[in-house]
Amino acid sequence: MTRRLNPLEPFLRVFFEKLNFLNAFISNCEISVKRFRSSLAEAQRRRAEHGIPLRGGWSLIIADIADLPQGDAEVSWMNSFPSGKHKLEGDEYFAFVDRISQMQAALTVAQAYELHETYLLDLVTTCVAAHTSDAEATKFKKVCPKEGKYPPSRKADWRELVVKAYRGKNNKDLLAYLRRLAPAVKQYETINRRQFDLPGWYRVLSTVRHATVHQQLVIRGHQLSTLSATERGVLERYFSGVPEDESYRIALEGDDAKVALRTLGEYAYLHFKGLSEQYGYPPMIREAARTANGTEQRETT
Repeated sequence: MTRRLNPLEPFLRVFFEKLNFLNAFISNCEISVKRFRSSLAEAQRRRAEHGIPLRGGWSLIIADIADLPQGDAEVSWMNSFPSGKHKLEGDEYFAFVDRISQMQAALTVAQAYELHETYLLDLVTTCVAAHTSDAEATKFKKVCPKEGKYPPSRKADWRELVVKAYRGKNNKDLLAYLRRLAPAVKQYETINRRQFDLPGWYRVLSTVRHATVHQQLVIRGHQLSTLSATERGVLERYFSGVPEDESYRIALEGDDAKVALRTLGEYAYLHFKGLSEQYGYPPMIREAARTANGTEQRETT
C-alpha cells in the first residue's frame, strides 16, 4: 500500500539536514581551535627560549575603485592602501583564539535561527495554500498587491503574502499565526517532555541572534531590560556570557551551540507535529532509533 505523503515533511527533513551540517561544523571547529591553540602554545614556548614574544598582525587592503584611468589609458593596477591593522602579542593571541571559538558558536546559532525562520514560512505557506479557509483573509488582503487577486492561485504568491503579513521582529506574528492554525502547538510549547517554555527561550534566542549579527556579540542594556526575570535566567543558563556594566557579552561554547541546535530541531518537530495533527497529515517516518535494550526500530509519531 502506498503511503500518503505529508506535504510538510520535505521541509522538516531539509531543516534537519541543515541542522546536522551545523552540528558537524561546530564539532569540527572545536577540534580545529583546540589544535590551533596547542600549536600556538608550542610556538610561544619555542620563541620564549630565544626571548622572542609570540606576535601576529593583519591588515585589510582595500582599493580606491573610483580612481578611474584618464582618457584612453589602460591601467592594470589599482590604488590600494591598508585600511588599518590588528596586532596581537603574547597572551592576547590566546584570548583572540577564544574569541574566534565564541564567534563560531554564536554564528552557528544565528544561522540556525535564520534556517528555522525559513522553515516556519514554508510550513505556514503550505498549510494556508492548501486550506484557504484558514487564511486570515482581512490581513492578507491588506498586503495583497493591487494588481494581484485574492486568494492567489500560485503557492509562490501565497508565500509572498505570508512574508508580508507575518514576518517581523522575533517572528512573533508568524509564530502566533501558526498557533492559531494548530492550537495544539500552543500546548506543546509549554507542556512538553523537557518541561521547557519554548516561546520564552525563542525570544532569548532572537536577542542573541541580533547581538551576534549586528552588535559584535554584545546585548545592550536596553535590550536586556526587555527580557523578563525568567528570560534573563534562560539567557545566562543556555547562552554563556559575561556581564559588562549594563550589557551582556555573549561567549558561547560549542556545547551551548549544540543545545541550541537540538532545541530548534525539537521546536521545529513540534510545529510539524501540531500542524500534521490539525490537518490530518500522516506522521513522519523517523530513522531507526535504538531502544533501551539496544534493538533498532523504525518509528512513526
